[in-house]
Amino acid sequence: MPGLDSKEMQAIRTREAKNVAKRAEQTHLAKIERAKLDAEQAEQWRNGTYNGYLHNQPVMLRIRTFNAHESVQFLVAQVETSRGARVPVSHALRGLRFVRGSSCVF
Repeated sequence: MPGLDSKEMQAIRTREAKNVAKRAEQTHLAKIERAKLDAEQAEQWRNGTYNGYLHNQPVMLRIRTFNAHESVQFLVAQVETSRGARVPVSHALRGLRFVRGSSCVF
């Protein structure tokens, strides 16, 4: 760059280095906050108090009975993923038997 002496270039480099370090720190803090929020939402999801989708985490499974009476819970229960997919428990068990092999007994 013509017209810039070494002192001006050094000042520009120093300023840019500070800006890069500041952006990196902000990104790091944002990732920490996101991880905390994700952990809280995952715990709430496991407890059944959060029904949203968790797209920033590995897929989790839970069984929902929808507050049905104990005598009919198995009939209405569904396996639900943290990404929103749902299947009846009976279908999930059939799929699990298929994956594990026919010798799997429940």
